[in-house]
Amino acid sequence: MAPKPSLLTLLAAHAVLAVGLASCAAIVGVKDGIQEEDAAADGTVEGASAEGGADVGGDRTTSGDTLGEATSEGSTGDATVDAPPADGSEAMADTSVDVHDGGPDADAGGDASDAVASGDAADADAAGGCTSQAVDPATGVFVVSGGSDAGACGTQAAPCGGVQLGLDRANAQGRAIVYVAAGSYTESISLYPGITVQGGWSVAAGQWTPICAGTPAQAVTITAPSSANVTVTASGLGATATLQTLTVASKAQAAVQPGESIYGIVVIGATTTLDLEDVVVQTAAGGGGSTGANADAGVPGTGTCTPGTGANGPAGPAGAGSDGGTYTSAGYATGNGATGTAGTPGGNGTAGGDGGCATCVTAACVGAGCGIATSTFTCAQSGTSGCGGGGGGAGGGGTGGGSSIPLFVWDARVNSVDTTLAAGAGGNGASGGAGNDGGAGSGGEAGAGAGSCNTAVAGGLLCLGCAASSPVTMDGGSTGGAGGAGGPGGAGGGGAGGWSCAYYLGGGASLNTSGSTSSFTWGSRGAGGQLGGAPGLAQEKCP
Repeated sequence: MAPKPSLLTLLAAHAVLAVGLASCAAIVGVKDGIQEEDAAADGTVEGASAEGGADVGGDRTTSGDTLGEATSEGSTGDATVDAPPADGSEAMADTSVDVHDGGPDADAGGDASDAVASGDAADADAAGGCTSQAVDPATGVFVVSGGSDAGACGTQAAPCGGVQLGLDRANAQGRAIVYVAAGSYTESISLYPGITVQGGWSVAAGQWTPICAGTPAQAVTITAPSSANVTVTASGLGATATLQTLTVASKAQAAVQPGESIYGIVVIGATTTLDLEDVVVQTAAGGGGSTGANADAGVPGTGTCTPGTGANGPAGPAGAGSDGGTYTSAGYATGNGATGTAGTPGGNGTAGGDGGCATCVTAACVGAGCGIATSTFTCAQSGTSGCGGGGGGAGGGGTGGGSSIPLFVWDARVNSVDTTLAAGAGGNGASGGAGNDGGAGSGGEAGAGAGSCNTAVAGGLLCLGCAASSPVTMDGGSTGGAGGAGGPGGAGGGGAGGWSCAYYLGGGASLNTSGSTSSFTWGSRGAGGQLGGAPGLAQEKCP
C-alpha cells in the first residue's frame, strides 16, 4: 500500500502539475486530488505563479519592493517545490521556478527537468499564466500607434496615438497605468509619479491581449525624435514611476550631432524613484568632436617703421589638449582642447645710414668784394627700416566627443529587474586646428639724396667774376634693415574622447538590480584628438 501523502507532498504535486510537469503522473495517491484542484485553482503556489515565472501573486507586474525572484511564500528568491519521487519514499526532489526568466528550473531525479522543458505552454496558461492577464479600463489609459490625438482619447474604443499623450491623460484623470500596444512611437516622454507605462500588449478588433511568446519587451519601441538626445525623462517626481515590458531607443545614429551625448533614460532628483521591469534601453554612439579651426597666416610687414632689432618673432605655444569631459546634473559636458597662442610679430628692421649734409651758399658782391649772400645747411634723407611681419594665427581647439549612456541617474533611485542597457561607442575627440606662419617683414629703404650745392664763393676785385664754387653732392642714407618675420601660431589642443557606459550614477544616485536576464553592455571609448586629447572611458558604470 502506498504511504499516505503529507500536506507538503500534496502542495508540491499541485505546483508540479500547474507548470505542466509530465512527471506528476508518478505521484501516488494524490494525482486525482491535484487534478480536481487544478480545474478550479488560479495556478499559484502560496503567492508564486506557476505560469512560467512572469507573475507574483497573479499580478503581471513586479513592484520595486519585490525585486528579485519570488519564493513560495511570495518573497524574493526562488520558488522551490518539493515533490516525492515516484517510489513514494520521503526523499524530496527540488523544482525551482525563476520568476523573471519565464522558465522553471526543475530537477526531480533527472526526469522533472525533461518534463519542464517539454511542457505545453497551454497548460501554464490554463493555470493562470501570461495569456490570462487582462487590462483594467477603470485604472488605465490606452495607447495605439496611429491612434487619436484628441484631448478625450485614452479609452479602449478611442486610444491615444502617443505615449506622452497617454501619460498626460492618465495624470489628468488620476489613472495608474498607460497600456501601450505593440508598435513604434517616435517621441520623447516625461514620466509622472505613480503612473506605470506598460508595453507588451497586442490589439486585434479592439481586444487587448498580452504578448507572451518571444521577447515581449521588443514589441513596443519608444524612439527619440531626431531633435532630442533624451528619450525618457523622470525628474523631480516625489514618488515612483514605472516602465514595464518595452524598449527605449535613442534617435538614429545619422541624426546625432557633432559632440552630442546620447541618453536613453534620464532620472533626476532625490525624491525620484524609477522602477524598470523587463525594459531594453539602447543608445547610439556619441557624436564625434569637431576639428579646431585652422589659423590664418600672419600679416606681412608693409612700409617703413621706426628702427628695431629686425629679429623674427617667437612661435606661439600649442593649446593644451583636454584631459576629459565632466558631469553635472545636466549630463556630460565634452572636454574641449584649448586654442593655441598666436605667434609674436617680428621686430622692425635696423636703422638705415644717415644722408650726406652740406652748408650750401650763394655768392654776391659785398662792398668791393665777392661774398656769401645766403647760407643753408642741407642734408639728404637717411635710410629707413623695414617693418616686422605679423605673428601667425593660432589654431582652434578640437572639441570633445559625446558620450553614450543608456541610463543617467543623478541623486535619484532606480530599481531594475531583468533590464538590458546597451550603450553605443563614445564619440572620438577631434584634433586641434593648425597654427599658421607669421608674416614676412618688409624691407628697409635707402634715403633720398639732396642733390648738390656750392659750399664756397670766389671772385676778383670789384666783384669781377664773383660766383659760388666748391660744389658737393649730398647722397641719401644707406638702406635700413628688413623687418623680422612674425612667429608661427601654435596649434589647438585635441578634444577628449567621449565615454561609453551602461549607466552613470551621480550625486547620491543608486541603482538596484536583480533578475536572471539583466544585461549591461557598452561600446568602445572615444579616442582623444591630436594634440593631447585624452581618450574617454568604456565600462559598465561611469565614472
